[in-house]
Amino acid sequence: MRKFVQLCVTTFSLLFVLGLQSTQAQLQFGPHLGFNYANVISQSEGGFGIFEPKLGIRIGGSARYTISERTEVSGSLIYSVKGYTRENTLINYYHINYIELPVQVALKKSLTDKVKLMGFAGSYLGVGISGVFDPFKSDGLGYSPIDLGFILGAGVEFFDKLQARLSFEPGIIDLAMSDPEFTLVNQAITLDFVYFFGNR
Repeated sequence: MRKFVQLCVTTFSLLFVLGLQSTQAQLQFGPHLGFNYANVISQSEGGFGIFEPKLGIRIGGSARYTISERTEVSGSLIYSVKGYTRENTLINYYHINYIELPVQVALKKSLTDKVKLMGFAGSYLGVGISGVFDPFKSDGLGYSPIDLGFILGAGVEFFDKLQARLSFEPGIIDLAMSDPEFTLVNQAITLDFVYFFGNR
């Protein structure tokens, strides 16, 4: 835990320095903080109980390149917790820790000089690094460490710096690699806050 906190502090410090150096550029950097309301879709729930959503954190850094006043491309590198809970007498919940790289294109419309509406779409790549019950083992109930999916969302931007984003992220990778008759696919509703240093 201590190493994780040190890594976060180092990352945010680096993002701050990069943000200050990008005040006259179209490329900006900043911290990223949010939450997953995550679950899975299964094609054979009957023998495995009922799956319920799980709340998880999202934390890391983001960068964006402004193409015009109405268009930008952004990407992030974040630590993201996903998983699910289920009604089962043996296992009550799963959580899986990912390092994710989401990339998206956003279109904006000004409401006032300080406020803009956003609509965005893109995709994400996730690499599982750990989780409860050794989720990436090759035997037993092993999970695929790779997750891939789409992003579709909307948000609000304040002062050309602070963004609040709400998105839906359906996965397309079957996580249940050890069972050909059982399919698990991630899905999540995410709420993110991103602050970009510097001026465009």
